[in-house]
Formats: sequence, structure tokens, C-alpha cells
Amino acid sequence: MSERILVIEDSPFFSSKLKAEIESVLKLEAIVANSKAEAVALLEADSTEWFVAVVDLNLPDSQDGEIVDVVAKFGVPSIVFTGEFRSEVRERLLAKEVIDYVVKGTRTSIQNVVAMIDRIGRNRSIKVMIVDDSSAGRSHLRRLLKKHKYNVVEASDGVQALEVLEANPDIKLIITDYHMPNMDGFELTGNIRALHPGKRDLAIIGMSAAGDKILSAKFLKSGANDFIMKPFLNEELFCRASQNIERIEHIQEMEAASALKNKFLGMAAHDLRNPLFSIRGFSELLLGMEPEDPSERREFLDMIHDVSNQMLNLLNDLLDVSAIESGKFELNITPKDLTLPVRERVRLMALNAKPKNIEIVTQAPAPVIGLFDPERINQVIDNLLSNAVKFSPPGSRIHVNVQTLSGKAEFSVTDHGPGVGPEDIKRLFGEFQKLTARPTGGEKSTGLGLAIVKRIIDAHGGEIRVTSELGVGTTFTVTLPTPDSQP
Repeated sequence: MSERILVIEDSPFFSSKLKAEIESVLKLEAIVANSKAEAVALLEADSTEWFVAVVDLNLPDSQDGEIVDVVAKFGVPSIVFTGEFRSEVRERLLAKEVIDYVVKGTRTSIQNVVAMIDRIGRNRSIKVMIVDDSSAGRSHLRRLLKKHKYNVVEASDGVQALEVLEANPDIKLIITDYHMPNMDGFELTGNIRALHPGKRDLAIIGMSAAGDKILSAKFLKSGANDFIMKPFLNEELFCRASQNIERIEHIQEMEAASALKNKFLGMAAHDLRNPLFSIRGFSELLLGMEPEDPSERREFLDMIHDVSNQMLNLLNDLLDVSAIESGKFELNITPKDLTLPVRERVRLMALNAKPKNIEIVTQAPAPVIGLFDPERINQVIDNLLSNAVKFSPPGSRIHVNVQTLSGKAEFSVTDHGPGVGPEDIKRLFGEFQKLTARPTGGEKSTGLGLAIVKRIIDAHGGEIRVTSELGVGTTFTVTLPTPDSQP
């Protein structure tokens, strides 16, 4: 999502917490309006830029939900976030163009708002099919699902539903009525499951207005994931749809993680096998070598040392990725001057750059105070400098800049290497990525460094950007929070 979130809230506590959580978790800009007047001014400036508004019902200049109508006039959907939510207020608001509501005061209320915004944003790529022979029933469901930004398609009976599914294989959720001509909901569900067995990529929710309690069991035994009885509460439909979509997403995420794990094992085994072959080969030569060959013995020992370092670097990278993915990645974040680790790592990396006659030029006015874990940021700096040295031509310069910009601590590393193409930039922070550009001195790479860098910076609540031009060079820019930027 690229749009901004409008937070209309007069409580400094809730507005600051919402803004911080939205920007930290969703990486979206959240703008706070403390009153109806401020909200109207922001909406009048440009109403097309707002994805959704998080709205408190009672403001100093807007009581009893008036602000909801004001926001709706600008075509911006609302999530109501309020401490008081009586049944009559609920009925009145849900009749308007309100997406949903979250009640303040619970331990997870702010996280629930953020999760709802995230879900709505992801729903725009989720295709849902409604199957109902009642045009009024389809219209009602379509209106509700559209509120949550689902991409909705329709069918008036089971036969048409199968045709629509064939034409739209990316449908993730089907909501089907029971009683329909030609093919009822049970038969349709069974036919769909014959095409999509396992419930891994497609969820089905059966529904009916009939009072027969056995219907839910029949739908589930036919292959449905869920059942809902008409008439239903709007929130019930939203929750059931979200839970079924999220189950499919979780399955797909686990399958992707399993595939990535297998890729890790395969590539790690491949990358470890070659150094091991080298070590075994050189050690066999040493074992058979006469004592009077000290120069050649030293050469073989140096080679064994080099390939051992390659293996150790790969293993360390794999352990870092494993720690991050398993949630055992801990940070010790404190306010520090960012120029100090940058200067120290540049001084150490200059030794690696010397054989290629590469100069590292640093511009780092002190102090630039950021919030970071020194050990992990050293790792980030080393990776970025190491990459710059690898891809810089001999005799060139690498520029390192540290500054405070827009309230954030920032450092950048610029090389004058071959550059990174647009397609490679998309894959730059993935694991085991082998890109088009090649190191200028034949240096080795595990393909994990930038993936680890991205995860470290994300864990800090920071950002890493890359700009590049083929044949000119590449700049990596890292921004980190500062004490002043924290709410």
C-alpha cells in the first residue's frame, strides 16, 4: 500500500500509539487530526491520497459520530475506534459506509486496528465469488465484501459458478447458498473439491436461511471450510471471510518457508562441498609432501585457511538467517553516535580494499545519534562495505556518508561499479540470490549478506534503500530511528 492513513483522534495517547504502530508495522505514513476541523482541512487538501481513516466518534467539535458522515462525503472509508459502542450506535454506523469498528480499552485494541488496515490492504488482491440465485442476496453480500476491498465476482447458480471458477482460477474464497436450482450448494461444494482437493488454495463457506441445523454438518462433510446461517451479523461475515483467507495465506507461507528451507539446505550443501573438497585435496597433498618443500607447504596451508574462512562465513550467515527466522534474534538497542562504528569499520575494510587499490572516502560529521545495536550495525556496515569493495573496479573510490536527515540517522555507501539492473534490484534482498553483476576481483559470496542486512534494519524499525545506474554505480542508504523520532 502506498496511501496514507488519516487518524482522527483527540486523545494524545491513542493518536501517538496508533501513528507509531501504523508506521512501524505497515510502513505507511499516518497523519493525525485532533479535531473535525483539522480532519476537514486535510481531506479538502487531497482526499484521494487517503486509503482509510481511523475515526474516534467523539471529538471536541464533533459529537456522537458526526465525523463519520464528514469523512464519508470525501469518499474515504472509515474504521471506527471508540471507547463507547452501544448497540444502537453500532446499528447506525454500520448502516453507513463504515468498514468496521474496534473498541478501545482492550490490551490489543491498537494492534487490532493495524491488523484490520493490513487485512483490508491485502484484500484488494483477493478474489471472492458469491454464488446465490437471489440477486438481492448477491447484491447485499457484494456490498459488504466491497467494504473490505475484496475483488468480488458472482454466479447465479452452481453451473455458472463452475464456469466462473474455471475462468478465474485465482479465486481464493467461495461463499455459496444452499438452495439453488440445477445444482444446490452441497453438490457445488463437492464438484469444487473434486477440482481443488485438500483445501490448501481455496476456501468455501456455505450459507443458508433454512433453520435445519444439519445443514452446517452437510456442508462441512461436502468439503466446505465453514458455514454461516442467514441472517448474519456483518461482523460475523467479515471475521469468517478473513479467517478462511488467512488460513490459506498461512498454508502458502508455510509451503514457501519449506521450499526456502530445502533451497537453503541444497545450496548450503553445494557451497560447503566445494571448500571441503579443496581442504581434503590440499591436506592429502600436504600429507604426501616431503619435509623439504616449505614454500609449497605454506601455499597449501594458506589455501586451506582461505577456504575454511569461506565455510565459516557461510555457516555464520546461515546461523544468522536461522536466528532471525526463528524469532531468536535479539537486539540491544541504545542511543549511540553512528559515526563511530562507521569510521571503525571503514578503517578495517580499507585493508581488504588495498589489494585492489580502492580508496574509501568518509564524510561523517560527529555526532549523528541513532538508536541501534552496535554489534548488529557493525554487521550491516561490514556487509555494505564488503559488497562495495567486491563490485568496485581497481583504482576506484567508495564514498561513505553519515548524517542526520529528516529526524533520522542515515548512512550511505556508494560504489562506482557495474550497477544493478531493475530486475536484479527486485531480488537484491532475497536469500541466495546470484545477480547479473560479478565481483571485479573474483571474490566469493554466500548470497545471504543483503538478506541479513535487510532483516537487521527492519528489526531496528529502520529502512534500507538502493539506487543504481548501470555502468555508473550503486548507493545503499540506511536510515535508523533517533531518540527524537520516537513517540
